[in-house]
Amino acid sequence: MTPIVSVVVPCHNYAKFLPDAINSLVGGPTSAGFVLPQTLTDFEAVIVDDASTDDSWHVAHLLAQQHKRVRALRLTINQGTPTALNTGIEHAKGQFIQVLSADDMLESWALERLYLGCINNPHRVAYGDITLVQGGARTKRWPLPQYSCYLVLHRNPMSAGIMYPRKAWQEAGGYRAEMRWGREDWAFNIALMMAGWCGVHIGDSGYLYRWDGQNRSLRTGNNQRWGTVKQDPTPDGTPTWREFFANQLKRLFPEAYKEGAKMPGCCGGGRAKPAGKGVSMPTRGGLPGGTGMTKLEYIGANQGNGTWFGPVTKTRYIFGANRRVGYVDNRDAEGMLTMKGKDGKSAVFRIKAEQPKAVPVPKVPPEPEPQPLGWTVEAPKKKRGRPKKQVENA
Repeated sequence: MTPIVSVVVPCHNYAKFLPDAINSLVGGPTSAGFVLPQTLTDFEAVIVDDASTDDSWHVAHLLAQQHKRVRALRLTINQGTPTALNTGIEHAKGQFIQVLSADDMLESWALERLYLGCINNPHRVAYGDITLVQGGARTKRWPLPQYSCYLVLHRNPMSAGIMYPRKAWQEAGGYRAEMRWGREDWAFNIALMMAGWCGVHIGDSGYLYRWDGQNRSLRTGNNQRWGTVKQDPTPDGTPTWREFFANQLKRLFPEAYKEGAKMPGCCGGGRAKPAGKGVSMPTRGGLPGGTGMTKLEYIGANQGNGTWFGPVTKTRYIFGANRRVGYVDNRDAEGMLTMKGKDGKSAVFRIKAEQPKAVPVPKVPPEPEPQPLGWTVEAPKKKRGRPKKQVENA
């Protein structure tokens, strides 16, 4: 019988977290406390082990043996989260797809709420606010913004735990394998938008996002934001991961970032539209960033952050004592460099030059040759001794 929802769980070296993820679906003990089964009971879970080097495949297989709603697949070669997700969806049977990272969890009512969000909003992707889990405790709610096409292109508002019809995945062309280094969800959200599948914010989505320092996004995020977290080097030596991902997105979706790009119907029927709090869409000349971005530094009076409007695109930018550096549309840069402070004489902005690094540029790792995806549900080789206790109790 075809389930309503297939929960696809990509996993790479997350053996210790995997039982929590599955128990948040079928019910049982987790690091965040005992949880009840999902109120939407017609679901399956498809774990995809992306050639882990820890015990992930062994744990996944045991979970599949213990729970009839759980299946386990294994990639024989590590190919990244996008391929793991596509593989899981290809073998999933559900009408709707829910993505759950192996280190995260869901509240018992999450699947039902996200499913209703899809049913009540045809041809939309359901997402909502998420809750951070730190040290086994729910710490705070992380509000996500209302959907807008501008945010999808530049900030990725649907950043975790979305649900969508299988048809949306097909029409968007699946997850892009090029994003194996990260932000595959961002690229997929742009692909959804370009295919006419926009998002709908449903409030609290019930997605529990584990925040214990294991997140890949901490190692490939914004140095300025995460501070003490050691950053991985980018594959091609790009100074920051944000620039690396931005370059990837513009190569994958040039039609979305080009000047004069039109928005899908849900964002104004091809016309520019206000994108929500803190952001303004351009009134002419296409999308902000469509002709490239310029890095500016605020050198005005030492006061709180203020709002500055681009002379050409009318985009709203935030600069001030707490945000000295930021990117602006190339078309706005020239006019902003002529802006004066309260005295009417001193400049407020200047171009921020990148400082060359005195470190060798890392070599670009070779892309793996295309190979057929290997997957199996056969038991792994037996290990001596009894399985780990946490797996026995999962």
